[in-house]
Amino acid sequence: REYFKKVIATQKPVVSDPLISKATGKLAVVLAVPVFNQGKLTGVMVGTFSTERLSAMIKDLKFL
Repeated sequence: REYFKKVIATQKPVVSDPLISKATGKLAVVLAVPVFNQGKLTGVMVGTFSTERLSAMIKDLKFL
């Protein structure tokens, strides 16, 4: 997956493009973060976040 490759290449957190979750069939994004042990990249932790939940969290935010 592209988000996984990007975390490996940059060693920084990545948010994927929106995709359809295989588990729920709903629109979601994948959050992927590098895992380090003693300063060395040892893995990538990945989680799926529903866009419905994200929309609910930011609906009341105001710009400036």
